[in-house]
Amino acid sequence: MTRNRAAALLAIGLAVTALLVLRSGEHASPRPGPDESSEESSDETSALTSPAPEVVPAPRFSVGPDAPSPVGPAPHGPIAHPGLAGGDRRGEAPRDPGFCPEPGEERSPYPRRGLAALLNERTDELVSRARVFSGTESDALRRGLRLLNEPGRGADAVVAAAAAPDRRVDGFDFASAIAVAAGARALAREGAAAPNTGPHTGQDAEAVVAAALRSAGDEAITHVLAAHVARRRRDDIGARAALAAAFEGDPEEPAVAFALGQALAHTPDEEGALRALAVYLDVFPDDIEAARLARRLEVRRDLAVHFRSLSLGGVTLRHHPSISPDAAREALSLTVRVLEDAARLLGVSRRPELSVVAYGSREELRASTCVPGWAGGVFDGTLRLAGPTMALRAERERVIRHEGLHAALSAAAGPTPYWFNEGLAQRFAHERTSSHRRSWARLRRTGLVIPFPSLDGSFLDIDDPADAGLAYHQSLAMVDLLAARRGERVFADAVTYLRGGGDRRRLFDELAGARPLSSADLLEFLAPR
Repeated sequence: MTRNRAAALLAIGLAVTALLVLRSGEHASPRPGPDESSEESSDETSALTSPAPEVVPAPRFSVGPDAPSPVGPAPHGPIAHPGLAGGDRRGEAPRDPGFCPEPGEERSPYPRRGLAALLNERTDELVSRARVFSGTESDALRRGLRLLNEPGRGADAVVAAAAAPDRRVDGFDFASAIAVAAGARALAREGAAAPNTGPHTGQDAEAVVAAALRSAGDEAITHVLAAHVARRRRDDIGARAALAAAFEGDPEEPAVAFALGQALAHTPDEEGALRALAVYLDVFPDDIEAARLARRLEVRRDLAVHFRSLSLGGVTLRHHPSISPDAAREALSLTVRVLEDAARLLGVSRRPELSVVAYGSREELRASTCVPGWAGGVFDGTLRLAGPTMALRAERERVIRHEGLHAALSAAAGPTPYWFNEGLAQRFAHERTSSHRRSWARLRRTGLVIPFPSLDGSFLDIDDPADAGLAYHQSLAMVDLLAARRGERVFADAVTYLRGGGDRRRLFDELAGARPLSSADLLEFLAPR
């Protein structure tokens, strides 16, 4: 293949890939780019003697199953980053955004440059540099580029490039760039091979990361790739470690700083989160939601100065001194059991870690989270409890089971529809009170069922406790209806569907099975209750 033809094919491939990314949307899962085998050569001799080894553009990294928790106060919610549009404002004083969003406040998504953008930029530069090779490159570097185009050889490509005497040119490291491109291809092949069937079955991406860490561990982008893959695997511990290493390697990169700040925000290390967010906000002071997150972290840090701490089985509980040691120990043990019970229900491994904070009052809980005054607990990445919740054993157990289910489901499936999240949490916590029965009686009497799609949004946006209660109670009825039709295995099926990239808006219909369920079915189900 001539050098000009290779360059033309590369340009076409890049354009097609970019178009696919624009059409798929920011939150789509990575998908394969152009057919990776269509223009590849398995002839090693021809690859080494051609003036420019062809590099088929890698599939693009995109936000999807790997997306982090929201920066806003809504717990276990859809991933969204409200803010004000703006560019690099380095050195300007941050605006005072207020602590919590105003009622009815709406903002356009802030145009953050995330980790996926860093990875895509590195693969783009790799392709651009390969297109202008002069023919004087080492055989080792050419072999690395050729192996990059062979499925399952990504780790070998990294090792080959790392051994090249010319692996670094003008500060650009080919070994780590090839690792990034190979990681993108491995993840895309996973998605193409088994869509909607649950977790991955191959280990190509892990092999690429391992080779990159051995051969190019001094490059910050290597750790960004490791963090991206860890997020895809829902490995929060691994992602945090990789982001910390990336931040150490490039402490001025705002995308890495923001990602690390988010990752640490729901651990006991509020100080570390604040240090990372300070780097980001120095560059983008008009990112309102990031500034609000930093202010909430300051409050959490200050409130917890005199808190006591206990740990068990990966769960860390920090609690106000007014909470008795016995109540704290019981809450900690209960949380561990709840995570185990929830994992069995959902058909997944137990969430390996969880941070729990028990405040001295509802006011402290609200100051840390912006939740409504009626909330006695919340899961927003951390399980947070109000003092009154901790005082009574029955209430403590109910709230920990409810919020613990949210924590387990978040780790297992990521963002889920609110009717499913809240309905299953109530079922798991055995919440069937007189208030539930009044709501169900009202639904039967009026026949006015809340449209199912309307229950996909956050209930914390509802200020009226009565309206919020009706939404909660109908959600429990919907979950009970599904279990009555299909048994409790339906909950594990839901996790499998969502982990496989299923459309959360269609979850109820998917779980209902061959015969759809309607509002009339729900009312009929509630009739004996």
